[in-house]
Amino acid sequence: MDLQGNVQETGRPCTGRAGWKYTPQVVLFLLLLAIGGVWFWWSESGDWVLKVNGTKISEAEWQAETDRAVRFFGRVYGLDLRGGTASKLRDQVKQQILNQMINRVLLKKAAIRAGIRVDDAEVDARLAGDADRAGGIDRMQDILKEQDLSLDKYREQVRDMLIIQKLQDQVTRDVKVEENEIRTAYEINFPPGVRYEDVRETLRQNLLAAKKNQIFMRYLENLRKQGRFMYRTKMPK
Repeated sequence: MDLQGNVQETGRPCTGRAGWKYTPQVVLFLLLLAIGGVWFWWSESGDWVLKVNGTKISEAEWQAETDRAVRFFGRVYGLDLRGGTASKLRDQVKQQILNQMINRVLLKKAAIRAGIRVDDAEVDARLAGDADRAGGIDRMQDILKEQDLSLDKYREQVRDMLIIQKLQDQVTRDVKVEENEIRTAYEINFPPGVRYEDVRETLRQNLLAAKKNQIFMRYLENLRKQGRFMYRTKMPK
């Protein structure tokens, strides 16, 4: 017999084994509590160290990106950050990587809210260009393997980069550089022997890029101020 029928026939609420009275409201409350417990277990499970607006950043991915940065510094600049003497610098790199991952989540979510999308054709075109610059798809895959990156993972990163790039273009689309700004930069940076007309366009592009970057950084700073961050009680070292 169902719960509702029992209540209607007896005029009394159901009771449990220990004599506790269970009204339909209490049963509903217990059901919601159970559902909430399952949701809490799911949302708190995993190896995440930080949630940014509900998106988890995992310890494994954080460590993987840090390892790639450490290898990059070693290969390009000859800096060995793996030894004990470089622990302070390595910690700084790891924190910077976490900040970059936070920024990526915030900007990607902002782009999606703004209705910005990247289709597969755009990603394919960018990957084809990268493969050409690397010397072919096989060479590019070898480079990715050296960085512990699969082609699928790199494809995902390219998609994120493109959507953030589109967001930046949208946020900074009204930025302009005035003629007097270009002239001032010319007078500060070049001797009289250099003709203004020869360097004007380069100066304009540099000033425009700098202004756009400044505005986009302020935009990102506002996203961080408004963001919701939840850290694990104990952050990994």
